[in-house]
Amino acid sequence: MSQTRQIAEMILRGFRKHFQLFQKVTAKAKQRFEQADWRAYQQDSSERISFYDQRVAETVAELKQAMPSDCLNESLWQQVKQQYLQYLLFHPQAELAETFYNSVFCRLFARKY
Repeated sequence: MSQTRQIAEMILRGFRKHFQLFQKVTAKAKQRFEQADWRAYQQDSSERISFYDQRVAETVAELKQAMPSDCLNESLWQQVKQQYLQYLLFHPQAELAETFYNSVFCRLFARKY
C-alpha cells in the first residue's frame, strides 16, 4: 500500500472512531432526558464536546508514530488529500470527515483551524 493511501486510511479510521463514539453517547441522550438524569446528561454533553479534539490528537499521534519524519512534506499531503477525498465520494458523513482531515492536517503542520 502506498504511503498516500496509508495516511488517508489512518485519518479516515480516526474519523470513524470519533463518529461512532459520538453516536454512542448521543444515543443515550433521550433516555437521560426522559429519566431526568441531568448530571449524566451534562456529563455526556461535555464528553461529546471533547471527543473531537481527543480523536484528532489520537490520529495525529498515530500518524507521527507510524510515518517517517518526511511524511510532513506538503506535496505528499496534496496527494493524501486527493486520496482522502476519493474515499469520501459516497461517504454518508463526507463533510464531517473532510473537516476531520483538515483538523488533522492543521495540527500536524502547526496551523490554526
